[in-house]
Amino acid sequence: MAKVLLVHPWNFHEEGINYTPKQLQQIWRNAPLGLVLLATELQNAGHDVKICDLERNLIVNGGDIDQALMQLKNLIENETPDFIGITILSIRYIEAQRIINLCNEIRQNATKSFKIVAGNIHSSSEPELTFNENPALDAIFIGEADDPFKKFIEGVSLEKIQGVAYRQGDRIIQNSEWLVSDLDVLPFPNWNFIDTQFYAAPNFSAHGRKDKPARSLDIITSRGCVYHCSFCVYNKARYRCNSPEYVIGNIEFMLSSFDIDSIYFLDSSLGNNRRQLVSICEILIEKGLNSKFKWSANMRSNQVDEDILKLMWKAGCRKLLYGFESGSQRILDLMKKKCTVEQNSTAAKLHKKLGFPYHASMIMGFPGETVKDLKLTLNWLKKNRPPVVGINTYVPLPGSEDYLKLKSEGKIKVQDPNIWRLLGEVNNKEGQIFSDVPTEIFWKYYEKMQALSMEFRDKENKYFKE
Repeated sequence: MAKVLLVHPWNFHEEGINYTPKQLQQIWRNAPLGLVLLATELQNAGHDVKICDLERNLIVNGGDIDQALMQLKNLIENETPDFIGITILSIRYIEAQRIINLCNEIRQNATKSFKIVAGNIHSSSEPELTFNENPALDAIFIGEADDPFKKFIEGVSLEKIQGVAYRQGDRIIQNSEWLVSDLDVLPFPNWNFIDTQFYAAPNFSAHGRKDKPARSLDIITSRGCVYHCSFCVYNKARYRCNSPEYVIGNIEFMLSSFDIDSIYFLDSSLGNNRRQLVSICEILIEKGLNSKFKWSANMRSNQVDEDILKLMWKAGCRKLLYGFESGSQRILDLMKKKCTVEQNSTAAKLHKKLGFPYHASMIMGFPGETVKDLKLTLNWLKKNRPPVVGINTYVPLPGSEDYLKLKSEGKIKVQDPNIWRLLGEVNNKEGQIFSDVPTEIFWKYYEKMQALSMEFRDKENKYFKE
């Protein structure tokens, strides 16, 4: 049996912030589902596993990062783990570096040594760079780490493990990626590894609630994506999905085990497999689960019609999020969205007809975008008036097709680690603008669209059911 500690980095924006309970009710946080699932798998295999959730600890400590890091240090020294795994997203790369360095300092002075490893999208996308900037790392897990990490802690040599990168002398060796072929073999994530009362505390933001806050946790019914949007990295893996029966079982487990009344589906689009979606909805209705919780999900405009929306509403869905992205067909085609402006408009009209709340996500600043394209997007918003609009500046997620292209063209330079905060976060005015629109004009259109979104939020929500 191995002792394993998994670490979830914090959000640097929240250092020094002491939130009031009322403020926390307006902030949507996705719990670290990937770490929770990995911890569950390792525990089921007989290992002693703990998660140190530094995002939660920082907030509970009133924004005192030194106290949160001291808690991590004390945990390592008291638990003496054999392996420490750190999940790395680009936006939290610098924070992950601090964690790696702290772990290494403890290791240098410990009577018992341990391995330090990393995983998730950032280190998967840039394994060589991550190794070079973090010499204390012993291995990096590429893509899905379920089986590779378990084999690693059970003593299988790195050369024989798929989905891992490691040093061999002066070289970085990267083995072929591993994918779980049957998602139904995975256990239901045991949320008791983290503070579910922190993440599932009553919240108005997660599902766009107005009157009664939601007590919500997340679920995912698939891996990969059937689409290949150029700015996204979640389509790197082959698409696979759970059976409807597995999904319903997971939902029943969550409802019976944790104090929640809402669930958010994290899939890139819940409509990627229509047969699965229809079956899930029908079983929720048949079992009466649609009266026990409400749910929200991501969707694509080319996957909806009146019938599926009515079925989803009957099954308990109360909000959908669409990546409409642009009012310019030229830009949608450059993004490889495989959707049309007309399909986006049709989806918006259907939602208004049915009184079904939805969130429209728009992207500004795509490479090649012009003022004409921004005007088309502005006009599309004025015509369709979504009740909730997210205006987002374009970021090419590390590992995506756009990221690799812009990096090869010299338009993204990764020598400064601070670049990851700009490539991992939208709407940062210090971030790089990749479109052909002059900076001053770009931000004027941004402000215009933001003003429209506030107007729609005030006036259009009256048309939609709660």
